[in-house]
Amino acid sequence: MTGRNATALTATGHWLVRKAEGRGAAWGVATLCACVMVAGLAGAWWLAVVLAIAAAAVPALWSWPVFRRHAAAPAGAAAAIARALAAEGDAVCLWLRLSDPATGAPPDHPVMVARTARLAKILRAGDQIERRGSADIVIVLAPGSAPDLEDAVQLAARVQGAVTASLAEADCGGMQLAATVGLCRGADIAPANPGRGAAASDAEPGRRPATPAAILDAAAAALADALAEGVGTIRVFAPGIRDRQSRRTALARDAARALAAGDFTAWFQPQICTDTGRISGFEALARWTHPDHGLVPPADFLPALAAAGLLERLGNVMLDQSLDALTAWDRAGFDIPSVGVNMSEADLRDPHLAQRIAWMLDRHDLHADRLAIEVLESVVAAGGSGAGDSPVLRNVRALANMGCRIDLDDFGTGHASITTLHRLPVRRIKIDRSFVTGVDQDRAQQKMMMTILSMCDHLGLESLAEGVESQPEHAMLAQLGCNHVQGFGIGRPMPFDACCDWLRTRDAELDAAMRPIRRHP
Repeated sequence: MTGRNATALTATGHWLVRKAEGRGAAWGVATLCACVMVAGLAGAWWLAVVLAIAAAAVPALWSWPVFRRHAAAPAGAAAAIARALAAEGDAVCLWLRLSDPATGAPPDHPVMVARTARLAKILRAGDQIERRGSADIVIVLAPGSAPDLEDAVQLAARVQGAVTASLAEADCGGMQLAATVGLCRGADIAPANPGRGAAASDAEPGRRPATPAAILDAAAAALADALAEGVGTIRVFAPGIRDRQSRRTALARDAARALAAGDFTAWFQPQICTDTGRISGFEALARWTHPDHGLVPPADFLPALAAAGLLERLGNVMLDQSLDALTAWDRAGFDIPSVGVNMSEADLRDPHLAQRIAWMLDRHDLHADRLAIEVLESVVAAGGSGAGDSPVLRNVRALANMGCRIDLDDFGTGHASITTLHRLPVRRIKIDRSFVTGVDQDRAQQKMMMTILSMCDHLGLESLAEGVESQPEHAMLAQLGCNHVQGFGIGRPMPFDACCDWLRTRDAELDAAMRPIRRHP
């Protein structure tokens, strides 16, 4: 190529770069490389110029009105938010995460494609839908449709319903889906867009300007807050969300360190036989005393450990301390039939769980029937519907075959079918406290309790009522035929050292009550 040809080609390249502004650098570079290649093959600089002009002209023609309805606006949620802010000074962004409500697993790719297509049918043509990652969908409403807060929440609920509706159709393969939603409006970040009648100084201190990046970040923060509350929740961004997330992050970090340092301990809540009044067992409950915040509720630290994948390690700690407690009670001469230990879904999906528990029982020289494995009804319901090869069910059966007691926890809250219940090796049902509260006075509660107890009787299962708060509730449950009771009305969860004193006091009270009354002449 001659020097004059090279100069012309260089000038053409500069022109291409200017034309590519706003269309992306990749377009200009690709066009220039193509021109150089063709010119090199043909040996004619003028051919490169012609091709370059043609490449630049195509986008210009595409923007003519006759072609405009076929041309897509700049893609992406950020671009859609920028257009909305420029048009009306506000934007609405919804960030959805789809998951299996039982396992939290993301849906398969074909399901995501089908759900995204369903959303496109219920939203307006100008609304932007963008998939992010394997389970997230971001929606930005078109300019001119920015709703108030109440309408925005209703829209989020409609979108949530559209994603989870008609799950039995072929595109979902019959799987269950839940949609968790984080919602943010530009007005939630800054009171007004500085470019539309408000100064930047009018924004509240600590708030970020309503930019596309800030709105996306706020929607993601709202989603994280919703996930912390539970799958299927809708959360609207508010400035306090980030403070809550900071506290949760700090709590999760402290909880992980405390677990590694052995600061989690098992506390024990007694269970009483309604026929004899004697202790029929204890339930082991995880407790953690934070050096600054004191006793942290399990509702706070359990989600943090679950998010960090540490529930299995916590389960090992609770199991080991429970077996230690049983051994110590045996040495002290107390008759404790069993201790119940809660097993999370993560525990029950461990293929080595049965072998690990068998080894721990052998190390403590305890028979398997001294250990009650408490399984949430929701976990059984998720893995029990015809899923004969479910890891959860395999582990439950293996533990039952070893001789461990299987307790179905929080019965009445997880929608386990009667067929599933009948197929499982369950020995005892733990009736949720929602059926127990006020059972001594509420006739409807009594009818519901009688129905559950009748089912247990027909299936040959023992029953235990949780959340017993008073002696009248205790007496009514015994009268209705419930086998065991547990709750604050019996005894609060207590550390191991306090259990021995409680047991001595309980035995003394029972002995005094059973002692015959001496009559004086």
